[in-house]
Amino acid sequence: MGSLPVLDRNRRKQLKELQDLFGIRFKKIAYLEWALQHRSYVNESPDEELINNEQLEFLGDSILGHVIAEHLFKTFPTYLEGRLSLIKSSVVNQDALADLAKQYRLGDYLLLGKGEEKEGGRERASILSDALEAVIAAYYLDRGFKPASSFLITIFKDLIKEVDLSGAQLDNAKNRLQKITQGRLGVLPEYILVSEEGPQHRKEFRIKVLIQGEDYGRGLGKTKKKAEENAAESALKKLK
Repeated sequence: MGSLPVLDRNRRKQLKELQDLFGIRFKKIAYLEWALQHRSYVNESPDEELINNEQLEFLGDSILGHVIAEHLFKTFPTYLEGRLSLIKSSVVNQDALADLAKQYRLGDYLLLGKGEEKEGGRERASILSDALEAVIAAYYLDRGFKPASSFLITIFKDLIKEVDLSGAQLDNAKNRLQKITQGRLGVLPEYILVSEEGPQHRKEFRIKVLIQGEDYGRGLGKTKKKAEENAAESALKKLK
């Protein structure tokens, strides 16, 4: 890890607004600034000793998965593993994270390069979801696991409740396929990225789904989630 960024008075004021939106407070505000530094911004500032937020994304993803899994385990003690996994996958994914990021106006505070800004990066699901994971990790590094866990449960609890009560978000091809493979074979499907083509703002992903190492279907989509869903549809047709 390099040195933390230095903030001027105006930027500190902006990040206080973001903290107020999240209902949290950093001891070292520079951690939050680090979480908001997209690689496009860092790449366009070669004279400054800046670090992008990708390391934080990696850490935040692991923290998020652990906290949500533990929360679901404690909240729904009678649910079987399959249903817990389905709820978790419905709330911990790129689209759900991006929606939460938009709810808290995270995009307004991101530091993007001029090209990424021009191409609408502040609204891009991949950038927003990654930035939220980075914020999670930054808060964990600054305040510790318990405050970070409380923060996550606070911002995710309504979504978890909605998914559990409606069940609608659980009725998709990926989840139907998971139920079948778990029930018949005791295994989970594995989704593999085959290719990623096109410019940043118009990418197309190709995903294949493996069941016990065998290719059961492929799918295309403008997001990895959509490509995985289409691959799961193909697999379901093959299984039938």
